[in-house]
Amino acid sequence: MVRLGEQYRVEDLVPHRGAMSLLDSIAAYCTYWLRATLGIRPDSTFAGPGGVPAWVGIEYLAQAAAAFGGIEQVQRGERPAIGLLIGARYYRAMLDTFPVGMKLTVFAQIAMRDTENFAAYDCTLETAGERVAECVLKAYRPHDLAPILAGDSPGARRG
Repeated sequence: MVRLGEQYRVEDLVPHRGAMSLLDSIAAYCTYWLRATLGIRPDSTFAGPGGVPAWVGIEYLAQAAAAFGGIEQVQRGERPAIGLLIGARYYRAMLDTFPVGMKLTVFAQIAMRDTENFAAYDCTLETAGERVAECVLKAYRPHDLAPILAGDSPGARRG
């Protein structure tokens, strides 16, 4: 259960560093959702002359979901672990590009989760109260990433 009222920085919750840490701040969270913010700048990762392509929005959403999971881990005294984006039920962007100067609110809410750390998140990106992208993300946070990196699937049996 998430304890409320504590302040967190993105780097406290998401293992991404440097140019791949895409969120600017954690704005708010509750027991089942998290809201983060970011601004599109000329030097934003993936930015081109017109801004950031809208397909990058799925990574903004995934990092917000990771931040929510990071809060749970930090509050248990653990380091935030790497989560894996399994896929999305759909990703729909209402824009082709997020232009430089746009301020985005990134929202991730737990839709379902099982005891093996598979989860689905209802996610949205908004600017000035208007939705500009949405999806249902599916993610997995393994207890031990090493077997997966070695090519073993979760739950695989050895004979």
